[in-house]
Amino acid sequence: MFPYIFSVEEVKILPLKVCVTVDQSRTCVRPSYWRDQRSPEALCSLHSEKLRLFCLDHQQPVCLVCRDSRTHTNHRFRPIDEAAQDLREELQRSLQPFQEKLKLFEKVQVKFDQTAGHMKVQAQHTETQIKEQFKKLHQFLEEEEEARMAALREEEEQKRRMMEEKMEAVSREIAALSHTVRATEEELRAEDVSFLHNYKNARKGVIQSGLWGIAFYNGKYSACSPSAPSTRLSLQKELQRVRVNLDWNSGEFSFSDPDTNTHIHTFTHTFTEKMFPYIFSVEEVKILPLKNLCETFLQERDQRSPEALCSLHSEKLRLFCLDHQQPVCLVCRDSRTHTNHRFRPIDEAAQDLREELQKSLQPFQEKLKLFERVKVKFDQTAGHMKVQAQHTETQIKEQFKKLHQFLEEEEEARMAALREEEEQKRR
Repeated sequence: MFPYIFSVEEVKILPLKVCVTVDQSRTCVRPSYWRDQRSPEALCSLHSEKLRLFCLDHQQPVCLVCRDSRTHTNHRFRPIDEAAQDLREELQRSLQPFQEKLKLFEKVQVKFDQTAGHMKVQAQHTETQIKEQFKKLHQFLEEEEEARMAALREEEEQKRRMMEEKMEAVSREIAALSHTVRATEEELRAEDVSFLHNYKNARKGVIQSGLWGIAFYNGKYSACSPSAPSTRLSLQKELQRVRVNLDWNSGEFSFSDPDTNTHIHTFTHTFTEKMFPYIFSVEEVKILPLKNLCETFLQERDQRSPEALCSLHSEKLRLFCLDHQQPVCLVCRDSRTHTNHRFRPIDEAAQDLREELQKSLQPFQEKLKLFERVKVKFDQTAGHMKVQAQHTETQIKEQFKKLHQFLEEEEEARMAALREEEEQKRR
């Protein structure tokens, strides 16, 4: 038996001693001892003769004297050179399968090295593929999240615009109704003669209530009128002052910016009643001290004192003509103009007409309250829609965050499984 060491790397073999047993005694010698002992002139240990023969039975070299000794009786012998040649050939034949096996193992080793290198490259390629796939999945989730958020914001914007339009319409109705109710209530508080003079106009104002103007709501300007839907206005900057110009005869009602002398909007309409300025705002505004139609109207009304006189007879206005619907004096009652007409004292007529006007005003007051409740409801709905949109946006973000986390965990699990498989193959 011979020691055999196989390694793909360089190893260092230390000069160890070999222990053998000769005649029941254990002796340790270096492997080189045997080679050194076999010199060309090796002598027999018994007869000090050269070893010329090889005993085939004892399988050892012997001298010519040993051949005839009792130890080798009937043994077969060969000359040293022949025996050495025969055994070399036999050993060579025995060695050949090992040489072939060695070559085979060397080829297998090369194949294993190639396979190990291929496995490593394949594992790296698979790892890269896994990373690329999960990178694409993360990118897809990001794009899908952005698309969901964009769709949500678009839906929210549409709902917001719809609510703005409805709220603008309600605000216009509230403004118009508020103007009509306040003006009518102001007339109801007026002195009897003044009230009776303006009763017709007040009655028409209740029946034909309308508002032309521009509005600023949620950072946007729009023009509104009773006969047309709200029109969005495109302005370069926020208005600080607004000039209003009414050409009643031409039927043009326009707005402009006095700071830049820029036209804003013009309404075209055939006006049949008196027009009064009206300002509605939920915030504090400053009204410049300009003389306008409203002041003129108030001055005309204030000039009608309780002692107003008839323009024809300079008499006090004591009666009210029910047919002509106007205050008259006692002389007018007997004039041709009022032949067969019906009359009432000023105070009674004023009371009757106030009650009638109050009844006519009541539906508008109720409608105003209704619109105010609707506006509050719209405000609440708009707030609820905003909160709901924020909640939905948060939900979408949380869902996609969980999906990203799931992908990260799945990617880590795939990579761990790949490394474990690679490690098993390597072992």
